[in-house]
Amino acid sequence: MTKKIIWLLVSCLMAVSLLVASCGPTAEEEEEEEVITGEEEEEEEEKEEEVVKPGVEVPKYGGLIRLVRTMEPTIFDPLRAFVGGLGIMNPGLWTGDWAKGPAGGYGTDESSWGAIYQSDHFGLKTGFIAESVTWTVDAEKNEGTILYKIRRGVHFALNPDSEASSLVGGREVTADDVVYALTEATQNSEMDLYVRSPVLHDAVITKVGPWEVTVKLPLDALIVGISRLSGCLPIVPPEVVDKYGDMTDWRNSVGAGPFMLTQYVPGSMLEYKRNDNFWMKDPVGPGKGNQLPYLDGFKDSLTGRKRPRCGNPFQN
Repeated sequence: MTKKIIWLLVSCLMAVSLLVASCGPTAEEEEEEEVITGEEEEEEEEKEEEVVKPGVEVPKYGGLIRLVRTMEPTIFDPLRAFVGGLGIMNPGLWTGDWAKGPAGGYGTDESSWGAIYQSDHFGLKTGFIAESVTWTVDAEKNEGTILYKIRRGVHFALNPDSEASSLVGGREVTADDVVYALTEATQNSEMDLYVRSPVLHDAVITKVGPWEVTVKLPLDALIVGISRLSGCLPIVPPEVVDKYGDMTDWRNSVGAGPFMLTQYVPGSMLEYKRNDNFWMKDPVGPGKGNQLPYLDGFKDSLTGRKRPRCGNPFQN
């Protein structure tokens, strides 16, 4: 009887030990647990917190927007005539910094971007085609110098259905493209900026490095140069102008903006599609770091009169 009791106790102890062993970590798991540091644990916790933030709406890709344009463009060459709204196809060297506005509640609110004067506030600008825009003053020579450092990795939009776009082939925007646009705008009397800003006629534009361009101006023209050449001047591919003579036909529109013009029906609508070649990332908010743009495209319904060409006497 005593032997039976002892045997029963031994059996129970063995069963308990097996159960404990099966619930405990394996040798490999113990090693893995030893490798994980406190810093890594904190990083894992942070990642989990980022994923599980309640109430935060993460931006989603896709969708179309329909807009109404009350004035219809009559020319699509951005150098020959300033056409409002087409900057989304042909951006300039710098632009307003989205993160310094409301930005969906994630910006610094330094601007509402609702007033025209704010768009020319140099402190609210950020580089676009140019990675940076800086300037210096030489009082003795009565000269100002603007330095543009051109951003690497910015490409012209590639629309396979467009002959002009296929000609460019989605290539990278270069310092030579910037020199071409600045020179045409300031020296060619048929260009819109030439007529608007005669103080820029004496500009000396030079490529000073593989990705650097300078503009030298008289001091009294420096502020106008910074404003007009940096923000109002679109960068276009010279080969399109060489082949077609200009870009007045909408079919010849090729730019490096977030959208490309894919259809125009006079008196009816303009249709834009997403530029998959676009370089920019979302700068702020829950979508920070996401590739832009989010939209697949948008349409402008044309309901108004023809848009005047901003008073350029060289345009009919």
